[in-house]
Amino acid sequence: MGANSNIRHTNYDEITAGFAPGGVVVVWVADATRQVEIRRYQGRKIIIPQEEIDALPQEDKLLFDKENRKEVRQDNSVIPQEVIDANKMLTVILMLT
Repeated sequence: MGANSNIRHTNYDEITAGFAPGGVVVVWVADATRQVEIRRYQGRKIIIPQEEIDALPQEDKLLFDKENRKEVRQDNSVIPQEVIDANKMLTVILMLT
């Protein structure tokens, strides 16, 4: 068995990715009683040239369409209404600080 004969196996039933300002992404696994951070990642900013966006199929161009993103963020068939409302409140709070 080696040096550590007390290996414990745990089954997790949830994976969560959290996003933070500055491009930080954190991944956790969890079960009913425990949450464990698996890894942190640091994103980097990239700029996609407009020519590349223009060459995309129409449905992919929507990712870069500011008005479309706004519509999706306000569509309660995509995002639950309570999340939309919470985001609006957060926006107001951030504007006031």
